[in-house]
Amino acid sequence: MKTKMFTFLIGLLFLGNYSFAKILRVGYTGTPVTGVDYTSLNGAVTDASAGDTIQVYPDAQNSTPNIDKKLVIMGFGFNLDVHPGLQILNTDQPSYVTINLLLGSDGTIISGVTGSVTIGNLSGTGTISNITIERSYVNFYFNNYNTAPDIKDIFITSCTVTGVIFNQVPPYSKPVENLQLNNCILGTGNISFTDPGTTVYLTNCVSSYTGFGLTINGAKALVKNCIFYDSGNGYENSVYENNFFFNPQPNPAPSGSNNR
Repeated sequence: MKTKMFTFLIGLLFLGNYSFAKILRVGYTGTPVTGVDYTSLNGAVTDASAGDTIQVYPDAQNSTPNIDKKLVIMGFGFNLDVHPGLQILNTDQPSYVTINLLLGSDGTIISGVTGSVTIGNLSGTGTISNITIERSYVNFYFNNYNTAPDIKDIFITSCTVTGVIFNQVPPYSKPVENLQLNNCILGTGNISFTDPGTTVYLTNCVSSYTGFGLTINGAKALVKNCIFYDSGNGYENSVYENNFFFNPQPNPAPSGSNNR
């Protein structure tokens, strides 16, 4: 009986934590509902509680919120003009955002947006982790200063990545642990991993941009099942498996096998 009562109480606690999550809307063009609809993402983030979902419509004001709680930010995707007539909102305008993820944002999910995401406080102690960005067209910035919180477990999936910028470099930087880019298109911006101790996993990624150079000087990287126009440079701590390169394989070749 005690075991059943304990299980029942745990269930009530779980429901109490998640059953009251709200859905807020930013830029919705219909009749506004108080406490639900906002003109800017800043306002919605301020009023949201941890666990809430914020929908970003194409008409939203592109404010720059500081997110210090676990949220779900959902846009309506990008490249919507590729399949005219299939859009949910009958528009090909993307959901623009500029977001700063700070301490406390662990577990946040960002999906279907266009813009930029900065991860990390400029200073402070603690860890920012378990961040997921998916199906978005995004430029990434990492505040990896020595005086900043640790950054780890960042998952970037099915995105067009226009750049990955680390805002500090050795010896003034901290490594980023377990940064994963999966099933992504790598765009025209600077994508380099130079901080010793940073661990990067690139799997099933494609870059066809002329002149693209993946730079991995110092970071520890596993690059697997990717297609690159340019083989980039910096292989001392990296392993390349089952990749295709437009350019001839460098000499000496990086560690790994079955690259073509």
